[in-house]
Amino acid sequence: MKTSPFLKNPLITREEVFKFCEEAKKNNFNMVPVPINFLGQVRDKFPELKFSALIGYPFGTSLPQAKKVETQEAVKLEVAGIELLLNVSAIKGRDEETLKREIDLVTKAAGKIPVKIVLEDSMLDSNDGRFIYALLEEYDLVVRDGIGSDRGGLRTSGGRLYGKIVRVKLDDLSVSIEEQPENYGILAGRPLAVRILSEGNLALESALSEHNKLVIAPGLLDGFRISGACRVTMAAKSPLTGTLKSPFLLGNTGFLLGNIGLRALVIEGKHQGDEWYLLRITNDKVEVLPANKFLGLKTFQLVEKLKGNFGEKIGVLAIGPAGEREYYTSTVLGLDYQGLPTEMLSRGGGLGAVLGSKKIKAIIIDPERSGFLNPKNREIFANFSDQFEGILNKNTLISRSFKKYGSSVFLDLVNQAGALPTRNFTSGNFDRASYINHLALHEKLSVKGKNTGLSCCYFCNISCSNRYPDLDGGVITNRLGYDSLAGFGANLGLDSLIEIANLERWALEFGVDHTELAATLGFMLGEHHKGDFANLALIMKLLERMEKSEGFDSILNQGVAILGRALGYERIPALKGEALSFYDPRVLKTMGASYLTSTQISDPLSAFPLASELLKLRKDEMDNSRKIGELTSNYQLIGVALDFLGFCPFLLFPLVEDTTLLDLMMELANNALGIRIPAKEVLIRSRYTIDRERNFNHRAGVADMDLPRFFYQEKLPPRDTVFDLNFDDLKKAF
Repeated sequence: MKTSPFLKNPLITREEVFKFCEEAKKNNFNMVPVPINFLGQVRDKFPELKFSALIGYPFGTSLPQAKKVETQEAVKLEVAGIELLLNVSAIKGRDEETLKREIDLVTKAAGKIPVKIVLEDSMLDSNDGRFIYALLEEYDLVVRDGIGSDRGGLRTSGGRLYGKIVRVKLDDLSVSIEEQPENYGILAGRPLAVRILSEGNLALESALSEHNKLVIAPGLLDGFRISGACRVTMAAKSPLTGTLKSPFLLGNTGFLLGNIGLRALVIEGKHQGDEWYLLRITNDKVEVLPANKFLGLKTFQLVEKLKGNFGEKIGVLAIGPAGEREYYTSTVLGLDYQGLPTEMLSRGGGLGAVLGSKKIKAIIIDPERSGFLNPKNREIFANFSDQFEGILNKNTLISRSFKKYGSSVFLDLVNQAGALPTRNFTSGNFDRASYINHLALHEKLSVKGKNTGLSCCYFCNISCSNRYPDLDGGVITNRLGYDSLAGFGANLGLDSLIEIANLERWALEFGVDHTELAATLGFMLGEHHKGDFANLALIMKLLERMEKSEGFDSILNQGVAILGRALGYERIPALKGEALSFYDPRVLKTMGASYLTSTQISDPLSAFPLASELLKLRKDEMDNSRKIGELTSNYQLIGVALDFLGFCPFLLFPLVEDTTLLDLMMELANNALGIRIPAKEVLIRSRYTIDRERNFNHRAGVADMDLPRFFYQEKLPPRDTVFDLNFDDLKKAF
């Protein structure tokens, strides 16, 4: 069943409505939307079903007062929900007053009954969509669109690139479009990128040679209207670690690639001349365009110039000066929903250098129309979507903490646990944490208007992002979260939010991984400058040296592991060439287990939920290496599954509480695309992906190794613990 019959036909009969309700009953719909005039009849005939009232049916053209009366009648009939069809004429005429009046009247009349907004998208174009979504941002309401046709105006139809793999060969600047090989099955995101890169002998090649490939692959559900579905994977052999790295990015990039329907972009070869290039992806082609005029630009200026050339609504993947210079700490940046530069949420591994080695300054994603994709089985998809959003809303961490504070809420939790890396991993507790924690950040941001509870994706009810404003009302950075507060705050001994925000901005502008930057600065302050922490003047001098990179100073941009070895130190907080994330494994032993066993090395996002899982274990289990190894293995598999589907990693938290959520996610994918893949099979594919990564890394000569020695020898105050899990027992779980 693709769509409700009465949603396409204003002259629907009672018998057709009854038939629809029978199908809804058969498919276990969570709630059935019905026009107000049929509500009494269907409620009596189907008492086991829950109903929502369609207010303003069929095209939302009734007056606001009439919609209020309909809502009052629906309340009397004890409906479970209200679905308000907004006035299409008012949307197209940009009549904000009428639209706000009908929303206000209906929500007030509904009382405690939840209200959804319904858009008749067959009559709306993308400009109408941008207008109405901007207006609805001030309301805390769920929006449901696309009920009027199988492919409405807010949706993007598949172009020539839909479902295809595109290869750009930089040797001769050629572009080829291929079908995804049949033996791949249904792959997307990280599993697809890893499958492409694991073929051949890339593991034996230099990461900055013409033999390396960079694969960009959106998740399976990117482009559909689901919270957190905007994840895109970038994968290549890493110059920083020598391993196969597959970091991901959230924001409008994945959503726009999902609109186009591109399965993967593969960039290979190396241009030998002095020219630099842009890649521009549209619905039907990938163009190679000149980019020399953009060289040397820092990220924010680059984005403004690209928007000036290609339009305000583009997606961008770009490198800063660090990537142009092929520094190992360089990363690839994208744009969030607000159009501001944002960094990889997982560890980048120097992929900015890979893109720079191929002389690609930026990739432009420019679909002809940007709107949500149509699911194949529309009403079933909508039903599962309602259940999915309901689970997210019931999760306290997501619905309250993240929406209000973002990931900054973790700072106090980790600090109180005694696991916050402070002053270059010499303590687990920062005595000035209250100056930079979630409460301090929220107070600071709230003074200057709505700067919290923002979405980095096109649509997301998690809304964990924020903006840190400058004194003139501009934006210093658009995502000040735990990793920045811990890395630039506690790790450096800084207790000023504005100083931390400016360091985050420097990382974004120069185009470097902020964890690598924070680790490098912490190492220099702690080891090379003998514990001279909280010295902002010294920090700024180090940044100046990094930017100029004259002579030996260029090594400051090659990662803390290379830097530490070059200076002759042993106490380096890094593993396999990559700086450790800011969770001390001497207390959060699950993080240590993840560092040791994960193919992505120091990526904390697949392991942090394990800290809450450990709270359920007995004391003897907390020191059980085999038990922790099993937990680590399970959550790494789920992490790959989220990458495959295109979901935000924060969905790991509700998955800890409700493991059936993965089945629900797969129902969303199955009904969005008209496929049938059980959740168990996705986890099997996740295992294949991790096995391919591990095999690649071993072929590349990257051996298993222990954490740096000081984690086993130095007791971490205030808990005075060391990391003591048995590596061999951990590996048995894999």
